[in-house]
Amino acid sequence: MSAIDIELATLRGFASCRGDDARIDEAEAELAALRGEMERLRAENKALRDDLARISEEMGLPPTIGPAPGVLKRIMALARGEAA
Repeated sequence: MSAIDIELATLRGFASCRGDDARIDEAEAELAALRGEMERLRAENKALRDDLARISEEMGLPPTIGPAPGVLKRIMALARGEAA
């Protein structure tokens, strides 16, 4: 249980009216939404890091270093037979 969960549980214990409970319910719903967004962003970050590692490996670079700006565009132009 996180500190926020403990704090919300404590607030619920001290709630003196239905209005307080409603605000705590809103806070819990917002917290759940934020946790969902955080998980989505973590998954997206992992996917991007995996892509970077794959591209870096193909180019002989360390896994956390991507190619310089414009390098992939020049490589694609050369592969198509276009002038760089």
